[in-house]
Amino acid sequence: LLSCRRRIFPMKVGMALSVFKVVLLSGSGLMGVASNLNAIDDKAALRTTVHDLVRFETQKFMERETQLELRIKELESQLGIDRRRLLFVDMATKLDKAKEELNVSIDTTWILTAGLICFFLQAGFGMLEAGTVRFKNTKNIMLKNIMDAVVGGLVYYILGWGLAYGGPGDGTGNEFSGWGNFALAHAKEGDYLAFFFQYVFAATIATIVSGAVAERIQFRAYMIYSAVLTGIVYPIASHWIWSSDGFLNKLGVIDYAGGGAVHALSGVAALMGAVALGARRGRFVDGKPVEFPPSDAGMMALGVFILWFGFIPFNAGSGISVKGAMADQTARIAVITTLGGCAGSITAMAVGYAVKKHASIEYAMNGVLAGMVSVCSCCAVVNVWHVVFVISPLGTLVFLALQTLAIRLQIDDPLGASALHYGPGLVGLIAVGFFATPTYIEEAYGCKFQFRENDTCDDFKGIFFGGSGKQLGYQLLAGVCWTVWGLVTCSILFFSMKFAGILRVSEEDEDKGLDITHHGGPCSPTKVYAEERVGGGQLI
Repeated sequence: LLSCRRRIFPMKVGMALSVFKVVLLSGSGLMGVASNLNAIDDKAALRTTVHDLVRFETQKFMERETQLELRIKELESQLGIDRRRLLFVDMATKLDKAKEELNVSIDTTWILTAGLICFFLQAGFGMLEAGTVRFKNTKNIMLKNIMDAVVGGLVYYILGWGLAYGGPGDGTGNEFSGWGNFALAHAKEGDYLAFFFQYVFAATIATIVSGAVAERIQFRAYMIYSAVLTGIVYPIASHWIWSSDGFLNKLGVIDYAGGGAVHALSGVAALMGAVALGARRGRFVDGKPVEFPPSDAGMMALGVFILWFGFIPFNAGSGISVKGAMADQTARIAVITTLGGCAGSITAMAVGYAVKKHASIEYAMNGVLAGMVSVCSCCAVVNVWHVVFVISPLGTLVFLALQTLAIRLQIDDPLGASALHYGPGLVGLIAVGFFATPTYIEEAYGCKFQFRENDTCDDFKGIFFGGSGKQLGYQLLAGVCWTVWGLVTCSILFFSMKFAGILRVSEEDEDKGLDITHHGGPCSPTKVYAEERVGGGQLI
């Protein structure tokens, strides 16, 4: 329209009149006007009339043009605003996506790092056990630790992962066991990361038991029990607590890093293995215990340092995230785990000094481990001082008491694994019912669980913080469940192998040492075996 106006108005008036007349004549609604124009003889009157009509139409045209210009400016203004708004929305969307990707990358890096360090626990267990057992069985114990990682990885991949986390995971699946996604056949985003971290936990449980059955179990029996523990026993127990479908999870049981599902269960498994095997030759003479001194205390100490290093991400990494409030929680758990080991070691040292009349490295090392095991269940919901002054010292004392009881019952556990993991593990599990603080409960778990929809936050707090005691009851129930599960499954496992005659090596092989009789020779050719009269006179 603007273009047309610029071209029409500079034209001569005569031409404009002619054009306007043609327009008038062509319109059916203006036929009467055309007739009147033909009837007018006076040219001046005709010119005046036409000029008036042209002026009238021109004025209307100009008004419409002005309205159009105003509308165009309005649309241009709105279009500019919309463009800026679209640009802002696009930038905000890209920033949100970048932030989400960054958070995923941070969490993935943290969990992979934590998992890698936890995997190094295998080296710590191996060194601790190799330093504890007699030199003639060093290759045997280290090979078993390697096989825990090897067999555990394959079996957990093929079977264990599906039993632990196969299923919907939304609270509608089977409450006893998972089923599905075996061999990661239908892995979705995040499954590979979760599998790696959970596999490390699964391999740990078999390694814990290896210390209790050291120096006398057949290698094939060890391979069988390692596969069963990592492929069936542990995955089902972990499903109960860490899958949203598990019944202990729905009950709101708190076991943050496996004080019950890993340590208490492995302690029971270790006890059953030691009982089924019986004591090593010469360990008890005339009903009295005979100490077998460690072959290398230095290797034991280095193994404990590695375990201490690995225990920190074992607990701190169990939150599977460091975003937001989880960052501070992760740091607090790292502090709690470290100080738990310190408090446990001091406690054990004091007891050891009273018993041995000297500072004992064995007591100090076991105290570090017992103190850290004691905080696995409760580390996310208790204060630091609870751990330092109550939970870890108490867990360490329980460990020492159970170890003393096992010796009196003539149960031979070379590493004290059953007492070390079962007692402190249960202490930490039960401690939740007494020391769980309201603030940490809200941050780590919240107060809503499927089987406890009518409960309030008071029902989740520890008794010392005004809790109703209901949480303590559920924590005790979980401890009973894992204890019974371990007793039943591991009794069947170990005693069936005993009855089949494949559990224990012969007395001759045990006396000579498993390195020579089963693995091709001693650990170090330059090391000379010393012969000492211990019971049956075996080589040490």
